Amino acid sequence: MGFCKNFYFFPILLLILFFSIAVAQDSLPFFDNFDDGDCGDWMVYDIAPYADGPSNWVVIAGVLTQTSNIYTTEDEYSVYTGTRIITGDTSWSDYSFSVELKSTDDDGVGLLFRYRNEGDYYRYIRVEDEGNGGPFRRIERCSDSVFTILAQDIEPISYPPNYYCVTVWVSGESIKVFEEGVSVLTACDTTYSSGMIGFMCYANNGSFFDNVAVVPGLVIDSIATQIRAGPYVQNPEENAITIMWETTAETDGKLYWGESLIYTDSIDATYGKMHEVRIEGLSPQTRYYYAVGVEDTIISGEEYYFDTKPHPTTPYRMAIWGDNRTDYISHEHVVDAIIEECPLVAVNVGDVVTSGTVYEQWVNEYFWPARNLLKNTASYISIGNHEVDADWFDYYVCQPNNEHWFSVRYGPAYLIFIDTNRLYFPLSTQYNWIYDELSSTEAQEAPWLFVFHHHPPYSEGWDSPGYDGEQDIRDYLVPLYEYYDVDICFAGHTHDYERGEKDGVAYVISGGGGAALDTWQQDWSYIFVYQSLYQYIILDIDTSYVIFRCYDWDGCLVDSTLFGIYLGSEETPTDKPLDVTIFGSAPNPFNDIVRIDYYTSNLEDIEITIHDITGKRIAKIAEGSVAPGNHSVWWDTRETKRRSTVPSGVYIVNLVCRTKTVEHKIILAK
Repeated sequence: MGFCKNFYFFPILLLILFFSIAVAQDSLPFFDNFDDGDCGDWMVYDIAPYADGPSNWVVIAGVLTQTSNIYTTEDEYSVYTGTRIITGDTSWSDYSFSVELKSTDDDGVGLLFRYRNEGDYYRYIRVEDEGNGGPFRRIERCSDSVFTILAQDIEPISYPPNYYCVTVWVSGESIKVFEEGVSVLTACDTTYSSGMIGFMCYANNGSFFDNVAVVPGLVIDSIATQIRAGPYVQNPEENAITIMWETTAETDGKLYWGESLIYTDSIDATYGKMHEVRIEGLSPQTRYYYAVGVEDTIISGEEYYFDTKPHPTTPYRMAIWGDNRTDYISHEHVVDAIIEECPLVAVNVGDVVTSGTVYEQWVNEYFWPARNLLKNTASYISIGNHEVDADWFDYYVCQPNNEHWFSVRYGPAYLIFIDTNRLYFPLSTQYNWIYDELSSTEAQEAPWLFVFHHHPPYSEGWDSPGYDGEQDIRDYLVPLYEYYDVDICFAGHTHDYERGEKDGVAYVISGGGGAALDTWQQDWSYIFVYQSLYQYIILDIDTSYVIFRCYDWDGCLVDSTLFGIYLGSEETPTDKPLDVTIFGSAPNPFNDIVRIDYYTSNLEDIEITIHDITGKRIAKIAEGSVAPGNHSVWWDTRETKRRSTVPSGVYIVNLVCRTKTVEHKIILAK
């Protein structure tokens, strides 16, 4: 059993071994999982003269990351270096040095050990790129900054698609390197008997390191089969749902589930690499916990759950983002912010990868950055032009109908997904389907009707002049949207955020999911809001209203509006907003800190307090005059003087103004 990143746990085996070995070196064992978000105890060296630098070593989402393409230009193909990061003690002598490593570039990455100073150490280095002298794996000695090859393998190699375990064992004159528990190189050398540890990058703009461990003695970790993608939640219904995951090798699989962490049911997955399991006979709007079995390993925990679809009248929260391709780091930043909002369902408006025909990109650019959202939030993709008609889209995605165009009723909203990469002109198969869907009784009787497709009818932004949206959509689909009372049309394609309205239909672009941002090019009178930034959208959907909010990737409110508020008779809608309302809170449930979002239509004197379920006041978090508009306030339970009296449980947020009191329920879960 291994401790590779795909399994989301730190190696308990190592911890047991750490303390069962007689430790002769006072500062060992050593380990760093970077969960504190800091690499301050590590020393960075960029090797001059260099190009494409400097380096940018940083901890992102608990992973040590280096994405600069820095390389040393002097004697480039003799030194194969660029930047390094070092920690530890020069007294460390005989030890196993292990790390979970991932590379999304084909250039050099490696481990440094028995590191004495900048010019004297050993290293294990891998280079794939044939244009840079690869492929090779080497154990090398560096003496006075001159490298000597001690052992080498020049067989064709490629980096695994996800994290893999690398261990270097040094004992006396012996040096051994293991990858996934398999010995790959062995050397003998007596030059250095002790030293620190570290990592190096050469022209590698995608290097990731996690769960570093240095322990006396020989400790090797490996796993025969890893999960490459997933598990993730697909195609929810009120009584059914699909769980999918992909493994690096063909294997059996098993899915366990139940309404608690005591799983009551299981089903075998088909033998292969891609495992797709459909669960039937579930209860509507119910949370289930699940576990995935791969060989002798079970991936489980309270963070692995799914929710079945709500009843048609049940309110819920939806997240929308898109155009995340290429820049997986920015994409993960956006996704991490979405997770804090706790949506029930998520929609990506397309361009999830740079090229749909490139197999590796589906994990590197989509499933890995979005893993912590997709493992427990059902999601749909409105296919983009970068996915094209690639077979990998159908391989990885399980959606209704033909997976390219389909409709679903989700709570009070009817959702129609259209593939604008395929024909949608009058008399085409898809156009006839769109017409039938929009005019259907279910769509027309639903409280809300939303349409999703990748290409926008109207666009103010682009990367160069000349694009203002899709004329064909304006000619053929927009008239249908207006006639059949579509409430909101969501799109991407343009890498920005835009919101507008024309003849009763709201048009929204949510294309700030991670790809390089576009700039404003021209004006449409229909577009009211334009922002070029990384962002996502949150919808709180009820039968009579929708609260619409756009946030940037740091969770700061960018734009908001209310749709369909009814103040008088149920037959008479008005665009007058509520005078005071609490939009929501995030995350909810929360641990220590929660954000409360609220709206006032007028200048108000307000007070916001927190109460337990008995009515006892716990904290006052806001007081004073606020201007009309949207506001946010934070409750940090760690700053409460009664910290010891704030246990996990249900709490009530009270917002009091001159005209009313508004309540909102939050859950503290430590």
